[in-house]
Amino acid sequence: MESTRSSLVTISLTQRVRAFTLIEMLVVLAIITVVTTVTLVGHSSFDRSMLLTDATYSVALAAREMQTYGLSSRVTGGYTNIGYGLYVSANSPTSYLTYGDTQRVTSVPACLALTGSDSSSPDYKRGNCMYETTAPADTIVETSTFARGFRITKFCGKSGATTYCSTDASSPLTALDVVFMRPNTDAVVTGRRSTGSPLSLSSAAIYVSTADNVATRAVCITQIGQIYVSATACP
Repeated sequence: MESTRSSLVTISLTQRVRAFTLIEMLVVLAIITVVTTVTLVGHSSFDRSMLLTDATYSVALAAREMQTYGLSSRVTGGYTNIGYGLYVSANSPTSYLTYGDTQRVTSVPACLALTGSDSSSPDYKRGNCMYETTAPADTIVETSTFARGFRITKFCGKSGATTYCSTDASSPLTALDVVFMRPNTDAVVTGRRSTGSPLSLSSAAIYVSTADNVATRAVCITQIGQIYVSATACP
């Protein structure tokens, strides 16, 4: 009787300490690996998306800051009553700059209507709504450089029903200016090409992308001074 009881106890203990089989362990490890991989990939994509959005909003905020400077007639380079602009160039896709529009080298019709041609008038503004590097150059407020491989992959502007972009096969835009000046919140958008006169545009779109071009955000600026970020494209 005692022997039988001991045998039952031994069997019970053996059942309690029964371990995983090798196949069961491999299945569990496979599940853990899959879940971990999915989590890490999702987290990485989320982080990249957030950083791209932040970089794009930095461009939009730079434009908004220039709009504020233009309305307040902030003093830059010793000059008041000037316009302030955002400038992007196909030659510098990893950066953009903001500037005080202090020099008039050429005349953009849309800008001339706002700056005036009579330098003795109290409403006269010195600039021409384009960033000028010819001495004496416009006054740079700030030059900003993207981090983490982000860059401007394309910028565009509209004139009527026609859209002009830096990626056009024929006569692409080489640079884009968005300038604000008092007393209006309106934007003067000007596109430049390697040949021909500057283009007076009704809107601007600046596309910021990741290094691998997997994700893109757009900064949209309208002629009436609206500035916003789009997850897809500008209208």
